[in-house]
Amino acid sequence: MVEKMIDNKAEEKQEKLTEKKEKIVEYLSKISSKLKKTKDRDKKVEILVELNDYLKEYGDSIEKVCPEKLVSILNSL
Repeated sequence: MVEKMIDNKAEEKQEKLTEKKEKIVEYLSKISSKLKKTKDRDKKVEILVELNDYLKEYGDSIEKVCPEKLVSILNSL
């Protein structure tokens, strides 16, 4: 009985992490796409400020979940 409760908690936690990862990857993909399409320097700065704000909120998660996506965005600059 206790094992089942522990398994359920672990499963719930894993589901939340998976959802969080999907949201982060989706957001970073949007940012990457915006940066690639944008030629205007001022607009790129706005996008990077938005990314910076996002990193302040979710930075630890990004480092754990998908650092390669963040690196690819920064390399594309």
